[in-house]
Amino acid sequence: MHTSVGHPRPFTARGPHPAGCSHNVRAAPPAWRVHAAKRAAKSPLADPMLRAQDLLVSGEVAEGTITAFNKGGLIVELDGEDLKAREELVLSERQARAAEALARLSEGEVVRGEVVRLEDYGAIVALLDDKCTPMGLQGLVHKKELSWDMVMTVEDVVRLGQVVDVKVIGVDRTRRNVSLSLRALKADPLMETIENQEWRATSEVPAEIVKIVSVLMSTAGISDVRPGRQAEEKSTVAQDLELYLTKVELPGGFALVVRSGRVLQELVVDTSLSRDDMKKALTRVLSRVR
Repeated sequence: MHTSVGHPRPFTARGPHPAGCSHNVRAAPPAWRVHAAKRAAKSPLADPMLRAQDLLVSGEVAEGTITAFNKGGLIVELDGEDLKAREELVLSERQARAAEALARLSEGEVVRGEVVRLEDYGAIVALLDDKCTPMGLQGLVHKKELSWDMVMTVEDVVRLGQVVDVKVIGVDRTRRNVSLSLRALKADPLMETIENQEWRATSEVPAEIVKIVSVLMSTAGISDVRPGRQAEEKSTVAQDLELYLTKVELPGGFALVVRSGRVLQELVVDTSLSRDDMKKALTRVLSRVR
């Protein structure tokens, strides 16, 4: 796990769209199933509009035929009866596509998307399927997930209308939030730094790292935290305070690496926590020492 607090150095990554996906590809709406309540599928209601409203209650599936579509959505025929009997019932194709896409999406998956909005805090990306057709679902690439290097502005890395490959790093189906990352598709420079350093015995632990040790010691499930090796980089790659859970297997615990300025400090943690629980604990620790 690698979590950063702050910003890395300026970086620009502009280029052509990924192969196999042209810009602004749009396809005609496919045949679509209308999400509806199972009980409503057998509803005795005579009024087609009332029956259609009943169909929208629970989110299960009833078969319908699309008779037309417009910018607002789809006009659907249910049980052979035209819903225009009282008024047109327009079911949003976009919402239906988004619901299905959200249900299929999983953390760790690499997907393609088009940058549709730029904000100070990150880039909004509209996800595309394997035919480059919009799924009706958007996700956020937070500013810190754009690059391992420092990002002064979002425009330093991406531009409006650019098609990019991104990694899904979080899916909240309740809030319909999707978190994406560009930098997760590239090697973490901190790992390369760790592997190439000349480590030595710890001389003095920086104050920022002492604070991390203190917070770790107050975390449930952690029994001891002690300094391990130390290294000093020739130049500062980032101004962030970074905390990394290494892959080193230790009896009854884990090895962490903290970067503070040019100093890399190894911490040995004795804990009963699993690796996943340890990652969650480190996220909470960093939020407290910011």
